[in-house]
Amino acid sequence: MIQDPISDLLIRLKNASLARMERLEGVPHSKFKEEILKVLVREGYIKGYEVVDKEGKKFLNIELKYGPRKELLINEVRLLSTPGRRIYARKGDVPKVMNGLGIAILTTSEGVLSDAEARQKRVGGQVICYIW
Repeated sequence: MIQDPISDLLIRLKNASLARMERLEGVPHSKFKEEILKVLVREGYIKGYEVVDKEGKKFLNIELKYGPRKELLINEVRLLSTPGRRIYARKGDVPKVMNGLGIAILTTSEGVLSDAEARQKRVGGQVICYIW
């Protein structure tokens, strides 16, 4: 049993990226994980994903993305909120990651957003992770 499914997803993405894999298959599905993947697609960190059904259970297959010369787009993942410790940011305190070179993923009243989208919509929320 996985204690923290969000950290499991993020670490799988990081490890697959470091191993230069084209696809990451068989990640257990949840709506929250799917929302995080939508943010990563919008921000250009992954090409896309699909939800597949195997024997009545849903899984995510994720297509990774790299730079023009196979440089990594996901170098590091830092999980901030964990099941035992939640980190929140007010609308004026939404963090910038690496001076805008990375993204923060937040869950807000407007849904799961990147830091730039949260600043644009003027909302705060729980800071899930930093990715750069």
